[in-house]
Amino acid sequence: MDAWVKLLEKKEEELKHLDDFYEQQLSHIEKKNVDLYKLTLEQFHEAADKAESHIKKRNSDPLCMRLQNEISRCYQRNKSETLKCADLAKDYIQCVKASQKVAYD
Repeated sequence: MDAWVKLLEKKEEELKHLDDFYEQQLSHIEKKNVDLYKLTLEQFHEAADKAESHIKKRNSDPLCMRLQNEISRCYQRNKSETLKCADLAKDYIQCVKASQKVAYD
């Protein structure tokens, strides 16, 4: 019986030693994971900032606002004869195309 008790104590000691070892390994892996996460997050933000600096800022001001208002008034006045507004619509389209060309040059 004494031999069994000693054997059990020895096995429990081995298990405790293994448990301590694996807890230490797990702690080490978790620390590496946190470090890697921080590095990846930093690299992501650096890449995002670099990409943002390469993208041309767009002008969000309305294009050809005067013509847009004139066309709107023309359509309201000529609801059943919208072809009367065709020249204004053509002018508006030309204005928009010209503004786009300037924006992309």
